[in-house]
Amino acid sequence: DLGNVTVTAALVSLSDAGNVRLENASVVPTEGYDASGAVDSEALSRSLHAALGELGLPPDEQLKRLHIAVGGASLASMRTQGLVPMVPMGRRVATEDLLKVIQHSKQVGVEEGCEVLQSLPRRFRIDGETVDSPIGRNASRLEVDTLIVTAPEGTVSGIEKAVSSAGYALESLVAAPLATALGSATAREMQAGCAVVDLGERATGVTVFEAGSAS
Repeated sequence: DLGNVTVTAALVSLSDAGNVRLENASVVPTEGYDASGAVDSEALSRSLHAALGELGLPPDEQLKRLHIAVGGASLASMRTQGLVPMVPMGRRVATEDLLKVIQHSKQVGVEEGCEVLQSLPRRFRIDGETVDSPIGRNASRLEVDTLIVTAPEGTVSGIEKAVSSAGYALESLVAAPLATALGSATAREMQAGCAVVDLGERATGVTVFEAGSAS
């Protein structure tokens, strides 16, 4: 978890039953990253290396790939829509169709100098009707409402460079406010509608859920 003040590293394991267990965690001061999204890759690399080193893994169990949550005022979000006609008309919706309509929703005018960090489908529609799961249903037109989260290109490339310099590979880069919200709110609360506030020392993130989806 890459914050403006601290870097928090967590090591978790997954049981055969699918339960997540926290094995260890560490917190170190952040160097080389601030709320504006500016990155000093060399300094940030040192912070990442220090945080991960404090997890105390034995030499034969060292981490290779990292999932990093990033926050700050430089993140932005926008709602978009995607639409694809079904050919032939009326056929059943397949997984490939979902991927295609989501990709279409991402083809929006993202602000210059930014790139898409995450794209989150909010709801699907078949021939104008909102559905929970479109796969397997007959349709002439498939639509999706998507939440797009962006970050400055310099921030993303700087973090990638810092991770590489620390000796790791970047598995994924996600928005910290969303990660916090998904780990805090229950499925029932998300469905009913709620807001989760990630209150940091220099930046505050808010994620709003409506009908089970981030909006």
